[in-house]
Amino acid sequence: MTTPKEVAQWMVAQLEESDCLLQVEAVAGIEKMFGSEFVYLSDIGEKSIDRRVLNHFRTLTGEDVVWVTQHGGGYWSGAHWRKRGGFILWHSCGHVKAFVEMGAFNDLMPEILETLSERPVGNLPSLQWAREKLDPKIATKGNLPLNILLQGSTEDVRADVRRIRAQTAGTRHIVGLTDDLLKNTPLANALAFVDEARKP
Repeated sequence: MTTPKEVAQWMVAQLEESDCLLQVEAVAGIEKMFGSEFVYLSDIGEKSIDRRVLNHFRTLTGEDVVWVTQHGGGYWSGAHWRKRGGFILWHSCGHVKAFVEMGAFNDLMPEILETLSERPVGNLPSLQWAREKLDPKIATKGNLPLNILLQGSTEDVRADVRRIRAQTAGTRHIVGLTDDLLKNTPLANALAFVDEARKP
């Protein structure tokens, strides 16, 4: 008779083959290979992996594997396990204060986290506040507000780049925008941004 640990070992083998194991593929594979006793219907109506199996899987993989959730499609659409050492660029448009406070990004350990945004675009108290709470191995990106680049003077742009650099000094931070460059952004402002960001 198959045990939850054996099912977890099968999951580890699948992960070894491709460095990534999708939740939906794991559920389907477990049900096909080992039967429905190792999957269940969750409260939201999605098939999920038995917790006994997941507990063994976590024990077998330890710190070497991380769980990544993604939105879209069904609840588990795109959700997967991956080996550490890959590459994650995590993009969030602004409101990430709660995730920083609870240590979610430190658990996920993305190589690059964007965009760290203060009010009014985001909800961080400051870039410095966020960098003090984030793992120093995480590179961050942000947070020149687009309205400054679009409507401010070249000196406004330069002053804000200096503010960003001062708040993130000594950390792995990429001076960037809060989002994509807006149409009709003055070329002079874009050039001032790049010039100021490149200064030693």
